[in-house]
Amino acid sequence: MTIEHYKNSDLIINNWSGGITTQLAIYPKDANYKKQNFQFRISTATVEIEESVFTKLPGVSRKLMILNGENE
Repeated sequence: MTIEHYKNSDLIINNWSGGITTQLAIYPKDANYKKQNFQFRISTATVEIEESVFTKLPGVSRKLMILNGENE
């Protein structure tokens, strides 16, 4: 097993319709989120509006958790 260390400057940060998302990991390493050719992806996102629509990802099972704030 290889352990890799990433700095903040290595992370992919993008705007989405509800805020900002930061990709922490994607597998395989050469996968591309926009091409939806990944087996798994770990990311964080800010949610700055009350309602938003998530990107459709057919065949992808999403697991969401609140890291900061409250679920209203």
